[in-house]
Amino acid sequence: MAEVVGLLLSPFLQVFFEKIASGEFVDFFRSRKLDSRLLKRLEIVLLSANAVLEYAEEMQFTEHMVKKWLDELKDAVYDAEDILDEIHTEVLRCKLDAEFQTIATKSLTSLPDKMHVLLPSLGRLSLGNCPEVESFPEGGLPSKLSSIDIIDCDKLIANRRGWGFQNLPSIRYINVQGNCKDVESFPEAGLLPTNLVSLEIGKFPNMKSLDYKALRHLTSLDDLSIYFCPKLKFMKEEGLPASISTLWISQCALLEKQLESRKGKARSKIDHIPDIYIN
Repeated sequence: MAEVVGLLLSPFLQVFFEKIASGEFVDFFRSRKLDSRLLKRLEIVLLSANAVLEYAEEMQFTEHMVKKWLDELKDAVYDAEDILDEIHTEVLRCKLDAEFQTIATKSLTSLPDKMHVLLPSLGRLSLGNCPEVESFPEGGLPSKLSSIDIIDCDKLIANRRGWGFQNLPSIRYINVQGNCKDVESFPEAGLLPTNLVSLEIGKFPNMKSLDYKALRHLTSLDDLSIYFCPKLKFMKEEGLPASISTLWISQCALLEKQLESRKGKARSKIDHIPDIYIN
């Protein structure tokens, strides 16, 4: 029995020491406000247990109580290995979460399948300069996402009706910018979730109007920013959502000209907004 447990513990210890020596493992403990010295104590305990097992193997103990103790030790090793695997899995998941906070590469052609399973705690996704990404993965995005940036991803923006943002209960901030020339009005009805708090729109060279009907369904929208949309004008009679408290407008020549006069018709559509910043 001692030989069996000894063979079990030795490779486990090797793997254990390799894992706890990694910076990610230590950082995980510290990020959870756990005492990293616990890892050192566990290392000492396991080394002591290994020494006892080697001694038991040399002495060839056969007593019933010794066998029982060795069985219990074997079970404890299995439990420790399971816990270590769980911690290591969580460490890798946190590492993946951190890596996916920002994605900015022209070589990226698609997002990983089952992102909602692989990265369930992902809070922010930033896609920048990814012209080959056409859609979000099958199964959707992680439900805890609260912030999304989509910048210079023309194919993804062209396929925006398939984004599925309505299925993200935690989403609060969306930033969409790109040179997608087919965007003449934004956002289309049903594209954005009603719980959205902050929206940034920019770099649409042919966008001529906002879809006010769609915007007015965003009853929680507090902050709206519009940048680099040179053809944009107020085209409809409807105004912006009453919930907006801050409006930013920059590098939108036609719109800025409409809003020059504080007594003009266009200006009256945004008079209810407390904080307005133009150019």
